[in-house]
Amino acid sequence: MTSITNGVRILVVIPVISEMPVGLLRDLSLQTIRPELVVIAAASNSVCRRIRDIGSDIGKMKVECIVTRPDMKEHVGIRVGKAINQSLRHINLVSFDYFLKIDADVNIPNNYLQKCLALNADLVGLGPFMLIRMKTFLKLFDGKWPETPADDAHISIKLYCFGYKIERWPQGIRLKREGGISGRWTYYYLRGKDEFKLGIEPFHELRNVFHLAKSRRTLLPVFTLIGYLIALITGVELYEFSYIFFHQTFKSFLRRLKIRY
Repeated sequence: MTSITNGVRILVVIPVISEMPVGLLRDLSLQTIRPELVVIAAASNSVCRRIRDIGSDIGKMKVECIVTRPDMKEHVGIRVGKAINQSLRHINLVSFDYFLKIDADVNIPNNYLQKCLALNADLVGLGPFMLIRMKTFLKLFDGKWPETPADDAHISIKLYCFGYKIERWPQGIRLKREGGISGRWTYYYLRGKDEFKLGIEPFHELRNVFHLAKSRRTLLPVFTLIGYLIALITGVELYEFSYIFFHQTFKSFLRRLKIRY
């Protein structure tokens, strides 16, 4: 097994608060296409010390750990964006072909990155697992992760608006059920305001809220809709590319209703 297969070089960033991504690091080290570099964006020095202690468990894969102290008063999406950007600041991004942002509690089978690369997409996945073609990331985002509440949606919607190829993650990924996030109304409220800025049309937003409330068995996602409506009423300005997304998705909605637009 080698770290580079067919010349593909993958950079991985794992944002971490206190959890130890031991299982994930082991999964990455066993990939048929192994990452060239894994950077752990840790919230404290203690996490980095513990990461160094498990070095023997992750084989020959190159792992670095940097401390990115978060402001816990900020939305988790903003904290994640800042941690990723601090991690990327001193890396020569053009030397990599793909960038993977992955959560610490995700587990993947040994051939998973190979399966994702075979899709030949600019983006594979959403939320806890997002594999992005580096050239696309540099061109559309200047190599910087969005520091916004809906950071994952920001990435995928902007790619969609400019015609890039997006694919769902292949089967085999194992995701931990969200716990802490579902207990905070502010998470949903601020994300709802940001989703309005992204140009998500109201009917799609309503479907999203219904799905979240049903899947998480809580009414807290209703605050997403409240945040969205407040942004609408107060006239919050959309992101520049969001007008394209709103226009396209609204036309799609009207076509489903068989209304000519």
